[in-house]
Amino acid sequence: MLVEKNKNIYLLMFLAYWIILWASINTFPSQHGLFTIAGSMFATLRLVMGVLSTLLIITFCFFYILIKKKFKISAIYLILILIFISQIIGLYYNEYKDFSFAHSFLALLAIGTVALFILCEQIDIKSVIKYFFWILIFFLIIAFVINIYPKIHDLKYLDFQSAFDPREANIFNMSNPRVTGLSRSLSIINLFLILLFFNLKKNYTKSFMFILITASTVIIIFFQSRGTLLCYFTSLAVLIFFLQDTKKSFKLKNLLILVILPLILYFSFNAYINKNLQSKNKIEIKNRIFLKNTSGRIEVWNYSLKNYNYKKIFGYGPQGDRFLLKDDTPMKKKYGDNSSNNFIYTLLSGGIVSTLLLILFFYEILKIFIKNKKLLFFNKNSIYLNFSTLCIVFFSIRSLFENSFGLFSIDFLIMCLSVFFITSYKKNHN
Repeated sequence: MLVEKNKNIYLLMFLAYWIILWASINTFPSQHGLFTIAGSMFATLRLVMGVLSTLLIITFCFFYILIKKKFKISAIYLILILIFISQIIGLYYNEYKDFSFAHSFLALLAIGTVALFILCEQIDIKSVIKYFFWILIFFLIIAFVINIYPKIHDLKYLDFQSAFDPREANIFNMSNPRVTGLSRSLSIINLFLILLFFNLKKNYTKSFMFILITASTVIIIFFQSRGTLLCYFTSLAVLIFFLQDTKKSFKLKNLLILVILPLILYFSFNAYINKNLQSKNKIEIKNRIFLKNTSGRIEVWNYSLKNYNYKKIFGYGPQGDRFLLKDDTPMKKKYGDNSSNNFIYTLLSGGIVSTLLLILFFYEILKIFIKNKKLLFFNKNSIYLNFSTLCIVFFSIRSLFENSFGLFSIDFLIMCLSVFFITSYKKNHN
């Protein structure tokens, strides 16, 4: 068959598309058309390449299914595709919102991502799958540096909350992310570094990595994003107790160096900064980790559930929370237009149908872990398998208080890759 004969070409094509998907993050089309400059020429180029390559990959996937005699799509990929198709249907039937590319492009990019992994599943991609992970880490590091660099002068007291409160643009003329997004990126990078650390053999390299990991963990705590801390330390707990050595002494050692030590350093540095460096300016870094409020999330959730039109079984379309939390709503004025929950976002965007599919998606993931626990847990030989497991744990928890992988985003790309790797690993080793 033509595909099998030119496998290397297709593998390079998949890698190129994966890079383009990452490059298209944080772009948006103009209301006046795809090729109209929206923000900057660089942003427009990234968006156009993302959309055109997505249309090509979806078309290729469609024809591949038609010509392949034996073709079976994994249930988990089919569920994801149907989630975003239901959002597009919801947009079509939403009488208050234009059925336009500007409102549907995120669903299109998400479907293209799933189509990529359907093709990866059909065409042997084991030889290059590791590069998908390294591309992921590369873009997370680049994004983190791009957003942190202009703020270095504002971070002398490590007060990330205050430094990133203003919503001005960064060096690429894109709006700076919230601290939740930055801390999320650093957490994922650090989890990957920790897994590399466990697989290093040279002592001097391990010493450097240990210092880097510890410093990164302290910075993650200084971001004071309670959601990220919950996801990060839960993922660390899974790593320590389920993915590494079974010896109790080994678990205790990792608990001390990965969790207890960074916490001690954080509280020590925080006390030192408040006592010595800021005494002249009478400025204090408030510890927001222990605040009792929920940043308005519960109010937004209650408002969304009470005001959603349950007759719309397909929702309002992609980013349906922005439609429900319009400019004239008290929630928009007070808290913005983010539903901050994957399930509620999915309900507003894709309706009851999409929400049931999301529940089914989590059921399929849980089923994979339960049925393959001996294969997936305490497997010290595969960095990528363990990293995929940690990412699924991380973003499953994050979806409870952020839209997360409910739409095309960094979370979505990482979640899709993680699910693909685990399902492929399971299939190859059973």
